[in-house]
Order: sequence, then C-alpha cells, then structure tokens
Amino acid sequence: MLVVKEITSYPRGTINKLLTKSYESFHSKYPEYEAENFVSFNKCDTFFYDNPDIGNSCAFITEYRHTLCGMCCWDPRNHPDGIIGHNCISPDFKGIGLGKEQLSIAVNTLRNRKFHKLIVSTGIFDFFIPAQRMYQSVGFKEMYRETLETKSSRNCPQIYYELVF
Repeated sequence: MLVVKEITSYPRGTINKLLTKSYESFHSKYPEYEAENFVSFNKCDTFFYDNPDIGNSCAFITEYRHTLCGMCCWDPRNHPDGIIGHNCISPDFKGIGLGKEQLSIAVNTLRNRKFHKLIVSTGIFDFFIPAQRMYQSVGFKEMYRETLETKSSRNCPQIYYELVF
C-alpha cells in the first residue's frame, strides 16, 4: 500500500530525480527526447518547490514500504477540468500495481475536489504501453492519438485520454 506525502517532505530535486530515473530506459532507446524531457522535469521540480503551497496541493510523492517510489501532479487552473501532468513510479517498483494505485489516489483526490473531467496524455511508443493500460484500467478513454507526422510541438507524439465523472 502506498503512503502519500507532501512534496515538501522531500528535498528540492526529488521530483526531477524520480522522473529522470523513471525515463532512463526510454532515453536510452530514444535519446532524441532526453533534453526536452530533462527541461520539463526540472521545470516541474522547480515550480513546485518554489511554490510549496501549490506543490503540496497539486502534487504528491508516494512511498512504498518506507521507500520513495513515485510522484503525481496536476494542473487545476481550468477547474472543473483538470490535467494530470507528470506521473511516475520508479523502475524499482514497476509491475506490482503501484502506478494504478497512485493514479487512483490522484483521481479520487480530484473527484473529491469537485473536478468533473480529467485529461492525461502519454507517449505512443512501446515504453508507454504500461501507462496506456493503466490509464484505461482506471477508466480513462482515449480521445485522440498523435503520430510522428501529426504530433504537436512536443517532440514525442502523445495519446490523450479523458475521464469524466
């Protein structure tokens, strides 16, 4: 069972380290996305630690058996619609259901805060298949899928999902 902690329970850089570790195998296969992702990871970490009130209300860190294992964050600015942002489980803990448990905690938190719809995206590559399955297992429905030819300004093409309460 996961234990949810405020981000300020851990030092600055924790989100960045979690995301970097979670994407190591992706970056080894697709190094062309590494620089852009590192910028995004650092921006996320910097924003939440520079704004701890926002960080502690729009993100959390999870522990499994007293060990740091994951994080999730969201953007509430379009309430009652929300966008789930970075969401990761350390590779040391993958494959045992913690990602689904962590996502369920985020979904329930946002449902309790009166959000009506959540949007999330993940990549199209094989590395992201577990995330794709996880989102679907929690009730997210695919809205649309980018291809390498139709991708947005992001380097990595995305699949966008929606969950309506």
